[in-house]
Amino acid sequence: PYSNWYVAPVEPEPDPEPEVPTESKNVALNKDYTISGCGTTYGQYTASLTDGAAQTTISYDANWFTFYNNGSDASIINAPGGVGYVIIDLTESYNVTTVKANVMDLQGASGIKGPKSVKAYLSADGETWGEAVELDLSAFVSASESFVAVANIEGEAQFVKVEFELDGIFAFVNEIEVYADVPVEEEPPPDPEVVPYTIPVGSINA
Repeated sequence: PYSNWYVAPVEPEPDPEPEVPTESKNVALNKDYTISGCGTTYGQYTASLTDGAAQTTISYDANWFTFYNNGSDASIINAPGGVGYVIIDLTESYNVTTVKANVMDLQGASGIKGPKSVKAYLSADGETWGEAVELDLSAFVSASESFVAVANIEGEAQFVKVEFELDGIFAFVNEIEVYADVPVEEEPPPDPEVVPYTIPVGSINA
């Protein structure tokens, strides 16, 4: 009596997508950025903020970049109102996890203090920003060396803004790093070894 029944075939479960291995990488390395206020540094402090060269020693030269707010000459003030920022364009969207800034704190010597606060923001378009996350400044050890301020901040972003609130007229920084989880780059297979062929002496007929 059941010979005319139709039994639908059972579709096999699709194979799960293979997991892509990832690694944490500084995606801000050698990326372009913009500076607040006058758009550049002050004086001789012309260090690149994304070249991967974080200085550990204190110096008053091009190894450092400074935010500056003093007087009324807007052409040299890059932290108007005592707040300066860097906006880094990562050129594509990344799953950002961490922001670091290498900063100086001379505890008031030569009029230089560390920043009062450092905050990071994420954005997809460079215009609308997410919630601020404060970088931890507690890694300070001494006024004779720099230290790294860190914030764990998670989200998809192409643009990262790092904002420095000055505690005085200067805030010195010389490197900003933005870490994201990126696929591990596979090593290309090695080129096959080419063994040179040597023609035996006398093997060619004249």
